[in-house]
Amino acid sequence: MSKCKKALCFKSRTGVCKTEAKISGGQQQQHRLFVSAARNFLGGRAFLNCPGKMGKPPRFIAHLALLLLFCVSASIADPADIKTRLQDLGVNQHVDIPPEGTKNPDVKLFDEPANISGKPVIVTVHLQILDINQIDDDSQDFSVTMYLRQQWKDPRLAFKDPKTSSLVLTDPSKIWVPDLMFLNEKEGRIHDITSNNAFIRIQKDGEVLYSTRLTVALSCPMDHSEFPMDEQICKISMESYAHRKDELVFIWNDDLEPVVINEKLTLDPFELQAYGYDYCTSNTTSGEYSCIVVELSFGRSALEQYLVLAYLPVAAMVIVAYLTLWVPERRGPRLICALSAFGVTALTAAVITTLDPDTNDSTALDCWAKWSVLFAFIPILAILVTGCGQMDIDDDAAKVVGTLNFPANSLFESAFVVFLPILYIIFNLVYWFYYYSNEGLDGLDAEKKFEF
Repeated sequence: MSKCKKALCFKSRTGVCKTEAKISGGQQQQHRLFVSAARNFLGGRAFLNCPGKMGKPPRFIAHLALLLLFCVSASIADPADIKTRLQDLGVNQHVDIPPEGTKNPDVKLFDEPANISGKPVIVTVHLQILDINQIDDDSQDFSVTMYLRQQWKDPRLAFKDPKTSSLVLTDPSKIWVPDLMFLNEKEGRIHDITSNNAFIRIQKDGEVLYSTRLTVALSCPMDHSEFPMDEQICKISMESYAHRKDELVFIWNDDLEPVVINEKLTLDPFELQAYGYDYCTSNTTSGEYSCIVVELSFGRSALEQYLVLAYLPVAAMVIVAYLTLWVPERRGPRLICALSAFGVTALTAAVITTLDPDTNDSTALDCWAKWSVLFAFIPILAILVTGCGQMDIDDDAAKVVGTLNFPANSLFESAFVVFLPILYIIFNLVYWFYYYSNEGLDGLDAEKKFEF
């Protein structure tokens, strides 16, 4: 009788000891546990360590125990051992041999894309934006949480197994994946609670889906010249880090909606007005790289707040300064009232400019504050000029002034009373027409764009 070494075995009809199917290194500990369990279950050494004192067990019991052990071991296979698993499914038995036709003899399956035909690898991309966490005017960046899904075909990973429709892997480092990067990234992370939020699904024909959930902070150069009525265009730019355009090309997944955005975004003090996606080419000293871009148009949603806190108080003080021209008394009280109104206007204008973001741009709010101070100073100028000397008014001018009930004693001051409000109204019309605009879709450069 032949002796079997510490392995699960049974005698065949020819008397040769047959061992179980090979188990990968990651399963050896599990194998030893199952051997021990099977030994206790079947009653000791007669079956597991070859026939002994207890005699030869029935053959169907040996087959049943072996089948049970193999199936359970396979069901808890270590997913990290991807090469062995793919080989067991008949993927590519020569995973360490360079693909046929490669120009680099050092290229291996798990190091480079399947670029063996001279054509670039086509990677389709789908982006699902879950949340836009923050848009910072001072640091000029925004944070996005998203699902990033990349899909490509690698024939070297194709396999034939009627019992397995696809493989799901949680360790992307075991096979080649596209080296996509965010061109305007400041920082980012892949979520890992309660496990690493990334997986790879390999279909039988070698179609690979790589999905990750990540949060990235992206730079967004902003133009605050129209603050607080500004619209900001922020981009999510993606390209390959190492592979040029003739090796790797990114395209949007037109089979699905390429960019999906959560409709319940909260973006205080902004709101998403429109978005679009497009293609681009990144030119560097090392060559041309394929890139894709998403454009997001944000409009400021807190304009009502600025109207109450900034525009209306300053406008009210300008009106008060103008009303000093209607005070019947001449120099003293009128000048004191005009100076007081001017001082309050200047102080209010200085306070509201602190609402500006940290920028070197001259904003629309700054423009409003400066012109308001100027309009508040005009009544002081009128009082001082007319008070330096009394100007005689001819009969015709006196009739006009008397008809309008102007308190002024000079034609010069009367002109200020008439034309100052007209000029202020014209200023407001020009100001709001110039700064208040809602470009939305028109502000995007993307080829395909949509309102949100």
